[in-house]
Parts: sequence; structure tokens; C-alpha cells
Amino acid sequence: MLHDYETIFKKINEMTNGTIEFCPMNRLKCATAIASEWALSDNDTNIVTSFGALKDYAPLEELMGVLHIHRRLMGKHECQKFSQIRELIERITRVPFLKHKAIIGREIFQVESGIHVDGIRKNPHCYEPYDPESVGQKRQIVLGKKSGRASLAIKIKELDLNLDERFLPQILQKVKTLSINKNAKISDAEFRKIVDEVVQMKCIN
Repeated sequence: MLHDYETIFKKINEMTNGTIEFCPMNRLKCATAIASEWALSDNDTNIVTSFGALKDYAPLEELMGVLHIHRRLMGKHECQKFSQIRELIERITRVPFLKHKAIIGREIFQVESGIHVDGIRKNPHCYEPYDPESVGQKRQIVLGKKSGRASLAIKIKELDLNLDERFLPQILQKVKTLSINKNAKISDAEFRKIVDEVVQMKCIN
């Protein structure tokens, strides 16, 4: 089907007189692309999907995301409930979605790399095809071994810390070292502790 989908879609339309119920499966990991192509072609079709691809159909949230980007949805808020739906399903099933699942993953808008953070600060659309808020999420600047001064500046402002810039190099080095040692990102509490340690050390010296 993927080799000549336009011809196949055309034949399916010619074979039917009424509404088509289209159920693209996701076994080959391309159900979203197939469903999107069909939906954007203005066919009179009901497309069967499932939230998070739980039943191996095209993921509902991904198809709606495509339609949102292409301005095919009537309202502005259809996609903003996705994170709430995700949390509800996870609470009921006790099975978490992948952290980097398209549209609904908890960490898809986390940014650590210094260059990435600087780019996001200057022009988010260089890195993000859609705003986090449009799908019910928020951008998160996280600190770790890849962070730079831009990351620190944003995190300091986010946490409302009053900090002299001369402390930044040492704070950044401690952030990187801790992240490497624990092989994970730095929490806000850990960052506050690092800031306090550096400031106190500088004051003593």
C-alpha cells in the first residue's frame, strides 16, 4: 500500500458510494502517515484511531496533531486535553506511556543542551513544529551534563534566584559533574543546593 497509496486510495473511493470507515493499523509504524494523508485528502471517511495507539490503530493524538498543524480542526482547544487524557489512562491502566511518545510524552518538550536552549530562547519554532501549550504541555528547561550558561540563566530566572553572574562558571561545572556522576538530570532542589554551596564558598573566601 505504501508504494502507490494515491492509486489505492483512488480505487477505494471509486469502489464505494457512501462513507468509508478506514482502520489503518500501526504494525509497520506508519499508521499516522497513512491516516493523515487520507484525512487531508478530504475524503468522506471515518478513521478509526486509538489514544496512544493502545489497540495498534493510528494514534488519535498524532492524527489530531497533524490536523491541528494543517488548520483542519474547527476549534482551538481540541488538543489541549491530551495530557489530562494521558494521566487518566495511566491512572486507570497503571501502565505509563513512553516518555518520548509523540504529542503526549512527558519529556518531549524537555530541553537540556545549551545550544538547544539558546535556540529555543531566540526562536522556538526552529526546534518545535508546534507550541507545547497547543497539546496541553509545557516546555521544561532541565539541567544536566549538556547544559550551558543559557540554561542556567533561564533556570535562575524560573526559580526567581538573585544571583551574581560571577558564580555561574562554578555552578555550571558542579551541575555537569553531578549530572555525570548520577547519570541523570539535575532536579530543581539539587540545583538550589549547588547554588547555595557555591555562594557560601565564595562568601567565605
